[in-house]
Amino acid sequence: METEVHSLGAFLRSRRERADPRAAGVVLVGRRRVPGLRREELATLAGVSATYYARLEQGRDRNPSPEVLDAIADALRLDTAERDHLHRLGSPTSRRTTADRSVTETVRPGVNELLALWSNLPAFVVNARRDVLASTDLAERVNPGWRQGGNLAVFTFLDPRAKETYPDWDVIAGQVVAGLRSASATYPGGDVGRLIEYLAGEDATFAELWSTHDVYARTIGQKRFAVKGFGVITLQFEAFSVDGAPGQTLFVYFPSRGSSDEIAFARLQARPAM
Repeated sequence: METEVHSLGAFLRSRRERADPRAAGVVLVGRRRVPGLRREELATLAGVSATYYARLEQGRDRNPSPEVLDAIADALRLDTAERDHLHRLGSPTSRRTTADRSVTETVRPGVNELLALWSNLPAFVVNARRDVLASTDLAERVNPGWRQGGNLAVFTFLDPRAKETYPDWDVIAGQVVAGLRSASATYPGGDVGRLIEYLAGEDATFAELWSTHDVYARTIGQKRFAVKGFGVITLQFEAFSVDGAPGQTLFVYFPSRGSSDEIAFARLQARPAM
């Protein structure tokens, strides 16, 4: 596990090694011994000196300007989630502000009342550590990992039911780790850091995925769930940040209208909870 001091350099190196030199406009001459872009090539594309970029990647300069970070992000063709992650890692002020911040563990009454009104849908609230702080009864019936009091990452990697629940477990696992990677830039120590260290020590797949430095912003999408007695059901989801509760996210899952999934989901809704 890399330390916070080296997280910026490690992320830059991982993205540089994945970059496509041809797509970046680099003329390839002879055999290349390193994957992706060379440091000097990336520095040229970003308009900074090779010496300065090397200091960034080596962790010897951890105070780059937003303009430099944007130039590097452009050169690496980072997506929105990766660009945001880069800026969080490169902002020492932000890191100092959040380094000792604990993740929130309570849900305000209004959000709980909203979940009660959405009892016919799988909906739940998680914090930055992926603790499930509140959930509807239907959420746990779709996915046991959404049980209030559980943790999505622990369920995914350490609970044998996860691979039974997720037909696309490999994809889900990558997204879970990438989501924690993103959260770790905002909460570089404390609760999130301890969870990451624990999972990396308990599960080799988690540790391997963590080393990729992938980041993932969960906002919308769809997932497949194997629900006992109802087969595989595909559900859409929307994610909402909970204002006034930093790090909390409200997820709501629902079937596409007019689909076979909607029919199977209606059967699930109609069956009384055990």
